[in-house]
Amino acid sequence: MKTVLFYTVTLGFVLGVLVRSFVDVSHSAVFLLLLMAGGLFVLWWRTKTYQSTKKPLRWSLTLLLAMSIGLVACTVGVVRMDSAKDAMVKRIAAVAVGETKVTGRVIREPDVREGMTMLTVATEDTRVLLRVDRYSDIRYGDTIEVSGELERPESFVTDLGREFDYPGYLEARGITHTMSFVTPAIIERDESSLLARLYQVKQYFLQRLALVLPDPAYGLGAGLLLGAQAALGEELMADFRAAGIVHMVVLSGYNIMLVVTFVLVVTAFFLPFRLRLLVAGGAIIVFALLVGYSPSVMRATAMALLFLLTALLARPYDILRVLVLAGTLMIVMNPYILLFDIGFQLSFMATLGLVLIAPQFERLFAKVTTWFGAKTFLVATIATQIAVLPLILYHIGEWSLVAIPVNLLTLPMVPVAMLATFLAGLVALISTMLALPLALLAQLSLLYIIGIATFAAKLPIATVTVPAFSGYLLPVAYLLLGMAWYWWYRYQAKRGEPDARLTKSEQEELAHWEIVEEGDYLKTLAAADKTKRVADMPAARSETSIFFR
Repeated sequence: MKTVLFYTVTLGFVLGVLVRSFVDVSHSAVFLLLLMAGGLFVLWWRTKTYQSTKKPLRWSLTLLLAMSIGLVACTVGVVRMDSAKDAMVKRIAAVAVGETKVTGRVIREPDVREGMTMLTVATEDTRVLLRVDRYSDIRYGDTIEVSGELERPESFVTDLGREFDYPGYLEARGITHTMSFVTPAIIERDESSLLARLYQVKQYFLQRLALVLPDPAYGLGAGLLLGAQAALGEELMADFRAAGIVHMVVLSGYNIMLVVTFVLVVTAFFLPFRLRLLVAGGAIIVFALLVGYSPSVMRATAMALLFLLTALLARPYDILRVLVLAGTLMIVMNPYILLFDIGFQLSFMATLGLVLIAPQFERLFAKVTTWFGAKTFLVATIATQIAVLPLILYHIGEWSLVAIPVNLLTLPMVPVAMLATFLAGLVALISTMLALPLALLAQLSLLYIIGIATFAAKLPIATVTVPAFSGYLLPVAYLLLGMAWYWWYRYQAKRGEPDARLTKSEQEELAHWEIVEEGDYLKTLAAADKTKRVADMPAARSETSIFFR
């Protein structure tokens, strides 16, 4: 019951945000939704209370309550998106376009690219995206002043015929206006804030790493460690995208997992378990701030923190429920990311693929011998590729046909490359000479990944392009994908296929076990021993606990 209500509330809220993103919902419609929810609740209450003739079906009561709560959650989602839109409209109207002077504070780390640097500046009324010279000496926290043409961003058509909603993409980041080719003047430096110091440490680390690790290995190493995609270069990024491994330089749950594992292992020598969890949680937050709070990082950070919290409280960890909760909380904080942030969509669906689709392939490949973790990488790659396929085809229109073999060849090398790059940069902070052996190992592993990516990207069959199609086909595609997954799941359940995570001996041992409800088993014991009464056994009152024998 609790599980049904949890998914009803979260999915109902998300549906409300989605509906309000497309259409205007009047106050009378909101009132009507609440009225319907109240009527369903009253019907549920009366059906539950007055059982004069016969006991109603349990599922019907659950359905009535779920519909009532779902309508309320949907209404809350509509109201939340409506308030976000109203706030955005007021911010846009508060700033006049045209030639003007803008004064504000840089609130994000400068995004250095090949031809320019992008600055996000917060003014008194809104946020503005500035395009300035690549070698501009602007840092996070600086208060700057610029003069130029203030403009509203416009949508544009990509090379593959996709219309990119650039205004919505920027509004998901709180940005309403842009300024191009301006020269900022620094009014005040910020040298004392925590984030400013963290970014200074990050830049110093990258500078020392660049002394011992030449390009293009440096660009990939910086991307793997800290998500510095710009260091990779546009040409190499295009090759990674065609080879299907661009996700390597997009920080996500994998990087967060490495941080958690590293902190827990290091602190295991001198800290108790609960304190280690707290330290790991603090390390995750610092890392997320250091690399920039992109949607994929925020989603992974929320899931990791919830995992540490459940471990701290000794509670079970349901990864699907945590994923849905993390995504819903992000949408509560910023409803625009649901429809306008491609990174959030891809990150969420890729993780959902690992949670739901990967176990089915694990069962399918249960008899395949694991060779240096190749099966794990194969399963993860196939699952994520299937989960994000409709989104990739809709937003980008290009699909990598070599993604699976390229991922199989490169993913096992990623941990080696990351560790060697991190250690090389760490030692380079002390001595560049001592860091050279580690830098050589890092360079070889990074060049191995780059070599495979560039070779695969140049193959004639590397990618396939798909013509642009309507966005209304996207939910249809995921509906069909969900139906196929459900059929496969039920098919495997009927066949009684063993869990691929168990060894052969464990599967043979569990094959002789029988799973029964604990209450039924205790009734059997009570029937055999007349001196015992089931009602006296507290565990017998449980309706959900399972007993294995």
